[in-house]
Amino acid sequence: MRLPIGQAGTALLERALPHLEELDLVLYEEAQGHQTPQNPAHAEDYETLARIDDPHLRLLIDVSMLMPQLPVSYLDALSAGGVNPELVRILSTEWQDPATQVAVFDALRDGAVPPRVHTLFMDLVIRFGRSNAAALTGVLSLIGGVHVKFWDLDDADGRVTGPVRDLATMLRTCRFTGTLCSEWGGHEWLDADATEMTRAHLALTRTILSSR
Repeated sequence: MRLPIGQAGTALLERALPHLEELDLVLYEEAQGHQTPQNPAHAEDYETLARIDDPHLRLLIDVSMLMPQLPVSYLDALSAGGVNPELVRILSTEWQDPATQVAVFDALRDGAVPPRVHTLFMDLVIRFGRSNAAALTGVLSLIGGVHVKFWDLDDADGRVTGPVRDLATMLRTCRFTGTLCSEWGGHEWLDADATEMTRAHLALTRTILSSR
């Protein structure tokens, strides 16, 4: 079973735990985008899981948290939708700079985002993270599953494979035995065939995970 991290709250998690143990079920709290252990809005949620430390309560990490660069096709969609070229340039080259997130909110506040791509633009606020795998160092033992999220298969600068390789390297150190799931998020702006995209991503992921 899966819930967004922090949604249940400490009291409900503690009440649910005996039932999870009785039924031999695992409840995953999923963290994605900006929901890192360092995010003040979620630090307590991670601390709660660490304090309870029960195999029936585990983290599910979405690789959308670990994005060194934005998807190429997404940037193209913003450009085609009329987003300011200078902002697109900043997003393309300086995504992990904290100042870039300020520029994103400035564009929203100033009404500078074209209505036809406003929903797509919100991915910058909600769905796309800016962290590196090192952000998860302190919670590796709590991870029970990973959504190997991808948006397109353009691996320029290792933006698709890099986060997977880095996280896999770290998980090997704690003898991770959880689940890995390929998950495509680019359907919002791409018309590609979902089955073919997922098969191609699975093949790419297997190559990355089998390398040392």
